[in-house]
Amino acid sequence: MIKTAFWLSWRELVNRKLSLTTGIAMVAIAVALCSSLELISRARETKVAIEIDNIGPALRLIPAGKTANDLARFDLGSNYFSKDDVNKIQHRFKNQIRALDNRLLLKTRMNGTTVPIIGIDPAQVNSPFGIPRNLSDDTVVLGEELGRKLNKKEGDEIFLNGMFFTIAAILPQTASSEDLSLFLSLKRMPSLFGFTDQVTNEIRIYPIPGINLDMIVSKLKADFPKISVINTYRGDVAEHEMNDSLSRNRHVLYYIVAIVIALCIAIWSYLNSNERRLEIATLIAIGGTNMTIMIILICRAVMVGLLGAIIGYLASAMIVILQDFESGLYVVDSFKLPLTLLGYTILLSIIGAFPVSFVTAFREHVTLLQE
Repeated sequence: MIKTAFWLSWRELVNRKLSLTTGIAMVAIAVALCSSLELISRARETKVAIEIDNIGPALRLIPAGKTANDLARFDLGSNYFSKDDVNKIQHRFKNQIRALDNRLLLKTRMNGTTVPIIGIDPAQVNSPFGIPRNLSDDTVVLGEELGRKLNKKEGDEIFLNGMFFTIAAILPQTASSEDLSLFLSLKRMPSLFGFTDQVTNEIRIYPIPGINLDMIVSKLKADFPKISVINTYRGDVAEHEMNDSLSRNRHVLYYIVAIVIALCIAIWSYLNSNERRLEIATLIAIGGTNMTIMIILICRAVMVGLLGAIIGYLASAMIVILQDFESGLYVVDSFKLPLTLLGYTILLSIIGAFPVSFVTAFREHVTLLQE
């Protein structure tokens, strides 16, 4: 019966193109308003999160038993994370983290001085300068202080553990230990320092905006006993509270729009049903039941709501992507929001159409036919 009801509803809507277009446009505008606001807000949060991530990671994972002091001194011992360890962490938190940066921190002797070495994966590294992303297997990048200490500049060659590398760039000053460090591709580390496989001893985690950091920390400590977790407390608490406050304000608007959608669907259903009084009475006369009529009317509203929600979301997604391509593409990549919108719009369509459908289905159709 449901299948037949949908088919009859669709045939009726197609034959009344103006009514169909009006209903869809009404729902699409309301949905586009909500989804645009939500997507733009999420894109803004992502943009802010990316800027904060350039300052530093939210969490830094190092071998168990080591401390932040050991990390600052590049003294993390001989316990390393394998590729399998990194993959397990990445898989475990794939829905909570935006990016993961693997590094290998070592120290070596060069020109009579101890030099901190940072092995990075150029494809994953997070840096405010972007320079390390262009690092190749035959080049290195020096921190500003190290370049001055070694009297080296961009384009010079440097001899490291029996191999020559070209200095691709000198990083701007960051007022951190990286100013005295040499950056090298993680792929070259095994052959230079005698490892049998590619390993790391620092994993930097950048969470998705809005994710509870304490939840990630507790899961890391419970599921991965071989790591120590360092929370950098980079201002995420203030950011999280600000986002929560903005989210609550948005939800007030969503409640208002939800009421408007339900009322608009109710008015549209009433006007449409009023035009079709004779058709509905005829259906009853040829054997249709009151329940069949009610289901047909509700199915009609559901289809209008569904089409309106799809068009409204697609329109808002295009607006957000055109406004900020990088952040917009990131937030529209999830199916959770559109599925939630579709579900709530269908529910509101049913709620809005039900009173009108009930009254229309159970009125005196025989009297209408007699007139």
